[in-house]
Amino acid sequence: MKIAVAADTTNTDAPVSMHAARAPCYLVYNENGELLDTITNPYHSVERGAAPRVTQLLQEYQINALVAGEFGGRFIDLLEEKSIAAVTAQGPANKAVKDAVRSTKPVE
Repeated sequence: MKIAVAADTTNTDAPVSMHAARAPCYLVYNENGELLDTITNPYHSVERGAAPRVTQLLQEYQINALVAGEFGGRFIDLLEEKSIAAVTAQGPANKAVKDAVRSTKPVE
């Protein structure tokens, strides 16, 4: 499982960005909370159409879940179409990813 956390900086303790599609970067973690990669969001300042472009970007990185402070309804629909879970969270990215893993794991 790969989880992207929307963040304003590439620091692992950066706060989760409130802007899902317009975050400056995404921190990519595995299900153990280990940082795998950082993705610079080339669409964070586009005037229109950030959500579909970011959805495609996340799909290219094989992301399974996106963590952010807030999501627009259209963005959630686009993510769901690509089987990417939308998870809302606040606080440091490295803590939010651990909460996201718990919330997206199937109940056994």
